[in-house]
Amino acid sequence: MKTHGRRQLRRFFTLASLLVARLAMAAGDNPISLEDTKRMQDPFEFSRMVDYRQYEVLDFKGADLDDVRIYQVRYTHPIAATELLPEQFIRVSSALRQVPTNFTLNGSNDLSNRDTATGLGDTNIFDSFTLGIGKSYKWGVGPSVTMPTNQNSDGKKFGNDNWLAGVAGIGMLRFSPRDQGILIFNWQKDVQGNDVPVEHFELQPTYTHTFQDGWYFLSAGVWEFDLENRTHYIPLALGVGKVFRFQGRLMHAFIEPQWVVDSDDEDKNGNFIPQPNFFVRLGMTLLLSRT
Repeated sequence: MKTHGRRQLRRFFTLASLLVARLAMAAGDNPISLEDTKRMQDPFEFSRMVDYRQYEVLDFKGADLDDVRIYQVRYTHPIAATELLPEQFIRVSSALRQVPTNFTLNGSNDLSNRDTATGLGDTNIFDSFTLGIGKSYKWGVGPSVTMPTNQNSDGKKFGNDNWLAGVAGIGMLRFSPRDQGILIFNWQKDVQGNDVPVEHFELQPTYTHTFQDGWYFLSAGVWEFDLENRTHYIPLALGVGKVFRFQGRLMHAFIEPQWVVDSDDEDKNGNFIPQPNFFVRLGMTLLLSRT
């Protein structure tokens, strides 16, 4: 990892550690039960939620791209609870993206003329239908649509101008009162528009183990597959988080470093596509109903 990336990493970990510590201290007089932690880890929790995710990409394979950040916000809203569909909810997510406008390839250390551009990305809506509920498992699928809400800034595009549609699904299995696995997938393909073709698949295998007082371990790396260009990257993620109460509402925060263990950075036409080597994910989730 280059010197610039190491400085970013130290600064990011310092800020993230202070944030998690400050939020945890704010909840010191409100004990967290195992059930509280399980609620915050449950992707089928039938409540209104707001999620914030920040991705700091600190090292790329074969490219000097140290200034890549993604700030993502997602809102989850329960829709219906019927005998046919016990739990139905929608998730709406969008992101701001910060990317360098000048970068070098093949490990060059020339940082002159470095600049960045930031803009709004596309917006995804996922309508989930919970189809299976058991004592230790849940699963559901539904349509996934991405709208081209991206901006153009300084000649840089922050998304694709096509409409995308596909299917997404979630499955959860509890191995024990403190251990659970989650699998999320999202497949989409362009269906309307004149931008470059898109076919994309995401797979997120997740494992969490809960300790005492709301602390938990997680591994939740997202495997990214660009099916149109035949490139991919697969990260190994190891993180830690804390559930607490904030003004009477459940909340959790986590930090999760991720190392890419397998990637393909050459597309179907032989062009180089920079893929990450190492990045860090920071997240917070707020349950909007009081507990």
